[in-house]
Amino acid sequence: MTYDNSPLVPFVPFSCPDCKQHKPRTHRQQGKIRYHQCGHCGTRYRSIQLAPEDVMELIPEPPESPPLA
Repeated sequence: MTYDNSPLVPFVPFSCPDCKQHKPRTHRQQGKIRYHQCGHCGTRYRSIQLAPEDVMELIPEPPESPPLA
């Protein structure tokens, strides 16, 4: 199975703005805003949910894959 012609969807990992640890605790959501607290250093911060089309226009087209021999 090849993924070359499969849809490309954005994956944007986010991390604590202070210590850069991943997988914070999400403790609240209000509309498109999520409220997090880092489990490592305790920093509280927010993230925003973006529509896929808003993110996709920021991503350059992937390079062409070389042909399979």
